[in-house]
Amino acid sequence: MTSSPRKLSEYLAIHHDLKLVTGNIKHFRRVSELSIEPVLANARLR
Repeated sequence: MTSSPRKLSEYLAIHHDLKLVTGNIKHFRRVSELSIEPVLANARLR
């Protein structure tokens, strides 16, 4: 079985009740249980 780094990040953040800090909001928004901190996405705009 292979697992993508994204899925592992999702699982770990949900399991440990953490916010996922990402610049890829579009991808991670599909996971309703996931709390996202879009700090890196905002940094790209500067």
